[in-house]
Amino acid sequence: VQTATINLTVTQLLSFTLSAAPSAVSVIQGSNVPSTITVNPRGGFTDSVNLAASGLPSGVTASFNPTSTTSTSTLTLTTSSSATTGPATVTITGTSGSVMQTATINLTVTQPPSYSLSTGTPSPSSVKPGEKSTTPLTLSSANGYSGNVTLSCSIAPIVSPAPSCSIGGANPVTVSSAGVSATLTFTTIGPSAAMFRHSTSALYAVWLPVPGLAL
Repeated sequence: VQTATINLTVTQLLSFTLSAAPSAVSVIQGSNVPSTITVNPRGGFTDSVNLAASGLPSGVTASFNPTSTTSTSTLTLTTSSSATTGPATVTITGTSGSVMQTATINLTVTQPPSYSLSTGTPSPSSVKPGEKSTTPLTLSSANGYSGNVTLSCSIAPIVSPAPSCSIGGANPVTVSSAGVSATLTFTTIGPSAAMFRHSTSALYAVWLPVPGLAL
């Protein structure tokens, strides 16, 4: 019986892994958010890795700086003002020759902070010349909005003598998660020769030119 020996050395396959930091990001419509993509070499891997992104929601674009790297690249996810909201999984693919690896980023697109304006029931619901009617207003925070909102009002159609409207209480009002209230007062002018030339059943529309909102 004879023997022979073989010296066997096992080495790591030349390869790499990808990682993203942070791997979970949230971005508001119309803005952007960065994430650092890192190439982690294995087995002495030194080649450059080409990066690409997939699984992007509608209205979201991805850019890498640089697009090919041996170390790190900054990924910027940019959303349009109409980008699809909600969660999505973005897949980052790194390719070098025949070697391909992936990493994922949990992306959440949210609406920008805003507020809503609602009105209560006018009291009284109809007025005679020289009388007043008040309407409660409620401003509610949406998507974490917090800030000051200036309320104003105007009346259409323009008639003579013209009624008036005013906002009661503090103005601007500070909107927070708890919401805030205000009061709109509509005042008509007393009887006059001019007033009698208009129908006593005339209807008036009161407009609150708050950005994106009208009453």
